[in-house]
Amino acid sequence: MNGYWLRDKLAAKNRRDRRLETSLGMLQRFGVIDDENDLSDVTIRAELPESLANPGMRSAKLLRDQRKLYAMVEYVQSNGYHRQFIEDYFGVKRTN
Repeated sequence: MNGYWLRDKLAAKNRRDRRLETSLGMLQRFGVIDDENDLSDVTIRAELPESLANPGMRSAKLLRDQRKLYAMVEYVQSNGYHRQFIEDYFGVKRTN
């Protein structure tokens, strides 16, 4: 499978588009492909793991990831009360 054409097509619209690299990197981490850096010869060596193949599991992961991202945004916007935010986020009760 040659993926350079896809990289070129995506880059034509937006030079900073990293979707292909992100997707290939994830497939490599899960052991589905060998090397996402050499797009001239991407070899599929395994099936998708259940966590990627199952739509329900993918949706649940997306929701978890969105919640984490939202928590990061809330942290940045917490007006300097970062310690309190972290304690609340992790459910830590301060003992004085």
